[in-house]
Amino acid sequence: MDTNVLGVILATKHAAPAIAKSGGGSIVNIASIAGLIEMANISIYIAAKHATLGLTKALALELIPQKIRVNAVSPAASDTDMRTRFAGPEDADLRKGLAGLHSIGRVDTSAEVAAAVLFLASSKAGFITRTNIGVDGGSRLSNSCSFYLQPILLTQSNSFMRGMLLLI
Repeated sequence: MDTNVLGVILATKHAAPAIAKSGGGSIVNIASIAGLIEMANISIYIAAKHATLGLTKALALELIPQKIRVNAVSPAASDTDMRTRFAGPEDADLRKGLAGLHSIGRVDTSAEVAAAVLFLASSKAGFITRTNIGVDGGSRLSNSCSFYLQPILLTQSNSFMRGMLLLI
């Protein structure tokens, strides 16, 4: 919870005055599609990402008088070093399972997530606030998908679950 919730609170607390002083701007929080679903065995991570999305919406309402827009980006299963550290670099079954959860047939890249963040931070998104953009390959993890993912997660070594707990 420290990173995903307290981090959003503290970053906003310290950034908002400077952004307001400069005449306004944008805050973009990194959430997750985990903030849109429920799933067993990673409940604290799920709750933290739900909280990130809730904070984004509430802060957008609180900060708009200061001309600060607040939005979020929700990646799906991203191809990042963090995912590799927790899921293991050589696990083809997990990679195939994660890719299969997306209509596009692969996981997202950090560059694709960054592109969504840059758009929301730009003047091109000047009328967008209190919004979450899913960078999810065309399909959010629904309840049916989470049931598919659950056995994959449970067959992984305990390092994956320990890693998920370390994230929060």
